[in-house]
Formats: sequence, structure tokens, C-alpha cells
Amino acid sequence: EDALRILRALRFASQLDFALEPKTAKAALDQREDLLLIAGERIEDELTKLLCGKGVYHTLMDFTTVLNVVLPELVAMEGLDQKTKYHIYDVFEHTAWVVHYSPATPLSRWSGLLHDIGKPDTFFTDEEGVGHMYGHPKVSVEHLRSIAKRLHFSRAFTNDLALLVRYHDVRPAPTRKSVRKLYAKLENKEYLFHAMCDLMRADSLAQAPEYHERVNEIDK
Repeated sequence: EDALRILRALRFASQLDFALEPKTAKAALDQREDLLLIAGERIEDELTKLLCGKGVYHTLMDFTTVLNVVLPELVAMEGLDQKTKYHIYDVFEHTAWVVHYSPATPLSRWSGLLHDIGKPDTFFTDEEGVGHMYGHPKVSVEHLRSIAKRLHFSRAFTNDLALLVRYHDVRPAPTRKSVRKLYAKLENKEYLFHAMCDLMRADSLAQAPEYHERVNEIDK
């Protein structure tokens, strides 16, 4: 009767960190295309609550097929081996871990979900088989703006997300000059600077274990 109940079920699974009863899970999968009939702002509300749940990693991984209906940009991320020493997960699972490790706020969780969404468009391998995704933050912002329009994000929220996604790959040195430069890119907004630090920490924790020490550099 109301396909939004599909996302609501996933939201409860994420918030309360439980698995859906098998018949309910199957119904959600079988009826997922009906989500195309739901208004964007209703979808956004449920997705935001889902993303802020404590069981978000398992919900994202278990119901990717459902989420792909409302966020088709995620499809190309599944199974994309990044082919670098820094990553042990494909782009989508890496993203799911970034969301998991991020603070449970809409800004942090949405930026975590969308920060690498441009990687499939920019991915290539060099002569040695190493993967590269140059310029993916800029492409990610383009996808982000399309999603924001579809789901009716506010202009201010879209702008904040775009700044975080655009500059998430910047790695400032622990110096006053370098920090000031990044701070300026974030429109001198203190809350955005802290959100960026949170995103960088989560991004590092979602990489190969031997590169988790980057978190210490961020904390400096």
C-alpha cells in the first residue's frame, strides 16, 4: 500500500541493529521498484534516519539491491576492486565502513556515503595494474548535486556536503599554514572543519589496517 514502508523497515533494522524477518526481507526485495513512486523528500527522511543508525553497515551491505533503486549511483561502486595497496574492500564496502565509522549525524553520514561515489567514473589501471581515480572528488560532487536535487536536500546542506566531498582527499600537513588553507576551503566554518576531520578519520579506518596510523596524523 505504501512502498515507503520498505525503507522504513530498513531504517528500523539500522537504528535498532537487527535483521529483518526473512519473509519481510523478501517482500522488501520483491517490491523495491515501487519506491520509484515515492516522493523524494519522503525517501530522504527515511534514508537519513537509516544512515544514522548503529547497524548501518549491515543494512547497507544486506539491502544494497533495495537502496540501488533510490540511489542508482551506488550500483557501479559494487564489486569495483580499487587495486591499490591502501584498500582491501571494493568501493561500496569501503563506503559502508566509512559511514559506520563516521559520527551519527546527517552531515557526517551523508558525506561518508557520497564521498567516493565518483570513483567508478574515474577509475583506470596503469601499466602495472595499479588503480587510479584522479579527480574523483569533483565527479562525486556532480553526483551529489544530482542526488540532492532528487531528494530535495536544502541548499545549505547541499553546499556543506559538496565542500566535504570536494576536499576530502586533501591531506593537510599538521602545520598552522596547511590547516588554515583547508579551513579557508571550507568557507572558514568551524563545524565543517571538524566534520572534515571526522570524515578523514573514518576514511582512514576503512582502508587496509596498515594505513590506520593516518588517524594519528589527522588528530595532530
